[in-house]
This record gives sequence, structure tokens and C-alpha cells, in this order.
Amino acid sequence: MMKLHVCPECKYRVLTSRRLECECKNCQVSMLKVDTVGFEEWWQMSEDERDVAIEQFLDNIKLRISI
Repeated sequence: MMKLHVCPECKYRVLTSRRLECECKNCQVSMLKVDTVGFEEWWQMSEDERDVAIEQFLDNIKLRISI
């Protein structure tokens, strides 16, 4: 199963099949696993839709942390 990971700092994205955890190649910080978007849905999105989905995911994470 493919997994999407995003860097909380620079928003770099990567799809993985085996890794459970990833480190950003740009920032060297732990990336977050995006569990709100499935691989097939991600694959069918335009780049703008992907950007919006990532922003919503990161905003949701920030809300969870601040509560």
C-alpha cells in the first residue's frame, strides 16, 4: 500500500510503499504521514488540489497540537 508523507517545514511530499517513517531530504526533519488522502485519490488530483489537501492536513495537525 502506498503512503503519502509531507514535511511540516517545507511541504516536500513523497510517496512510499515500505517506509513507515521518512525524513525530509531538504530539512532533515521527520515527515508526517498523510492519512486523510488515499493513493488513488491523490493520483487523480491536480497539483492545485494536492496543495490544498496538504495545507488542510497541516492546518488540522496544528489544531490538534494546540488543543
